[in-house]
Amino acid sequence: MKTILYLSGMKYVARRRLAGIREVAAAESWFVAAVDIDAISAKRLLAYWKPDGAIVEGFVLRRPGWSEALFDEAGVPAVFCDAEEEISPKPRFAVTHDSGEAARLAMSELLSLGLPRYAYVHQWQLFDWSARREDVFREETAAAGVDAHVFRPPAKRGMRDMRALMESLCAFLSTLPTPCGVLAANDETASLVLLAAARCGLSVPWDLAVAGIGNDTDICETTRPTLTSVASAFIQSGRLAATLLKRRLDDPALPPETLEFGCAPLVRRQSTDRTVRRDPKIARAQELIRRKACEGLAPPDVVKTMGLATRSAEIRFKNATGKSIRDAILAARVARAMALLSEPRRDPVSVFVECGWCDEHAFRRAFVQETGLTPLRWRRLHFGR
Repeated sequence: MKTILYLSGMKYVARRRLAGIREVAAAESWFVAAVDIDAISAKRLLAYWKPDGAIVEGFVLRRPGWSEALFDEAGVPAVFCDAEEEISPKPRFAVTHDSGEAARLAMSELLSLGLPRYAYVHQWQLFDWSARREDVFREETAAAGVDAHVFRPPAKRGMRDMRALMESLCAFLSTLPTPCGVLAANDETASLVLLAAARCGLSVPWDLAVAGIGNDTDICETTRPTLTSVASAFIQSGRLAATLLKRRLDDPALPPETLEFGCAPLVRRQSTDRTVRRDPKIARAQELIRRKACEGLAPPDVVKTMGLATRSAEIRFKNATGKSIRDAILAARVARAMALLSEPRRDPVSVFVECGWCDEHAFRRAFVQETGLTPLRWRRLHFGR
């Protein structure tokens, strides 16, 4: 049995990536040890484990004592995940996120709101992936003919100087003409935008509509308002990294290769939902539908949370959203089905059960009504499988 190290911190991305790594590891009978790199020095860690291979998060290479050369010297084949070119130049064995695709998908959501101006907020450090997302932001706003603004963090400041970072972000947001759509480099940055907006007295999504990237549910579901975000395919990236490592182990002469992974569908939450005109009853109804649509939610449940008579609730909901309560529940179920179908190894036949349908034919009808395609055709069109 081969021992494979996964070197990371155990945040949301790492947990998702590890799930994909373990799928391949199970088929190969690998023992995978997920190790927090802060626990021990680099050389001592490799000497202790004597691993057959390693999958390494890119940020690890920024820590003292860690480098690609360290793995070469120790004779440990490694694959790097989302390593920046500044510290890990090509050619290399790596998997990397298509940052442009993620930004384009998020901008599609923001531009659909028809706002006159947009802003991009960089991550607290100007990493290359954040710069790539700014490039796409500028391309998309230029093509749409709308005003574009960009926030860059203060020079030589970091998360340790949070006060300076928040002061500069608040100053930037205060100068933006409203309404404005804001694309944040990632979910962590987007959460800071929401905090700064609240401090500045700006209303989300009315003054600012905010979207992030990553769909870190630990962040997106706990911000107020909840955060719209593009769900990056981190589980898929774990499979790709483990598959590439297997090829390295099977063929030591394999030339370096970098594989890209993409995005799952965007998850729309309150931070971009401008269809609800400051109506708390409609907002509560839509949030209930988003959270519970796939758990047997029915129109009477939604009417109850609105605190209105059935006919009044239906009319008020339709006027605010353009959909009946029943259609909104079905649309939320289909959106969940699309997210599940984006996972490479997900069996399309079983998706309908997880999304709240008891009958596969009813699921197919609803999916075709919402997308114009059957589930299988939609999956092949978007993911080629």
